[in-house]
Amino acid sequence: MINIVKKYLERSNYKSQKSGFEEFFLSHPNYPSVFAVTDSLNSLNIPNLAVKIPKEHFVALPEHFLTIYDREMVLAKKEEASVLMEYDNGRTKRIDFDNF
Repeated sequence: MINIVKKYLERSNYKSQKSGFEEFFLSHPNYPSVFAVTDSLNSLNIPNLAVKIPKEHFVALPEHFLTIYDREMVLAKKEEASVLMEYDNGRTKRIDFDNF
């Protein structure tokens, strides 16, 4: 989970916060959880939300975002007609919008 969040930080112009995030995340009492991720980002003043959104609001999401897919945190990238998901282990998967 930590590697995918660090990639998100790089792509979201928070590269300098990667080591701070890792320190907060690894020492968080709820590690490893989504709450530990959001709380660590909050500690670094990095805007974030953990919400479930309806499919029709997908277009309002940024180009890159973190999401839970099949019980795993992934870094998602919106593409023209699909979503490219990158997993913590480096594996990628592309799915169309309708199946996301």
